[in-house]
This record gives sequence, structure tokens and C-alpha cells, in this order.
Amino acid sequence: MAKTFHFEVVTPTRVFYSDDVEMVIFNREDGEMGIMADHMPMLVSVDVGALQIKKENQFTVAAVGEGFLEITDQKVTAILDSAEWPEEIDLERAIRAKDSAESRLKELRKDKEMEVLLKASIQRAKNRINIANSSQK
Repeated sequence: MAKTFHFEVVTPTRVFYSDDVEMVIFNREDGEMGIMADHMPMLVSVDVGALQIKKENQFTVAAVGEGFLEITDQKVTAILDSAEWPEEIDLERAIRAKDSAESRLKELRKDKEMEVLLKASIQRAKNRINIANSSQK
């Protein structure tokens, strides 16, 4: 049996996940990062993407927003601005959000601050669409 550690995901609205796991994989600005039991303590940033949680040799995937992940000797805690299971994602709404943000981005290219916000919105929507679609296969 694989060694486990306690993993918790907290968002502004709920404790999204709390259980003992074998591994977690998440996105960072510079690529994916994986955590297993006995990982060195640290604080790392989390980028928009898929959160993969391995428990009992099975991976489950969630769409997550930005935040931080704290690794201590006792547990690993992710504090994220959002987290959703594939079945919680309203795919049509995510597609509309992506299309709307892309359309607004084309109109507002000269406003750099708005451009950054819209690109982030597009990234979040695409991530939600990918996670929702991958769970339907």
C-alpha cells in the first residue's frame, strides 16, 4: 500500500476536499508539480488548471483556479480561489464565458489591464471546458 498524507483544498466558499491521498498534481506557472508523502515543506503558487488527486491508485480530476499550496510535515493544504468537480461545471455557461471574454478582448486590445483580466477569464473558462469534456469520455 502506498504511503499517504492528508490533503485539503479550501476555497472562499467551502472545504472542497479533505482526505488522505497518495499524490496530488497541479499546475504552476512553469509547469506541473507533483506532491507525494514526505515531500519537503514549502509554499508554492498554483495556477489555473487541472488538479489531479490520486487515492487508492485512482486519479480524480478537478478544475481549479489560482492560489497557493502549503506543504508541512502534518498535511498539504491548497488555498484556491475556485475548485470544481467536472459534474459541477456548467459547460454551456463556461463556453459562453469564454466566447464573451474572447469577443471583449478583441474589442479592447488597447486597454492592457483589461486585456490581462480577459485573458485570465479565457484561461479559466477553457480549463473548465477541458475538465468537463474529459470527464464525459
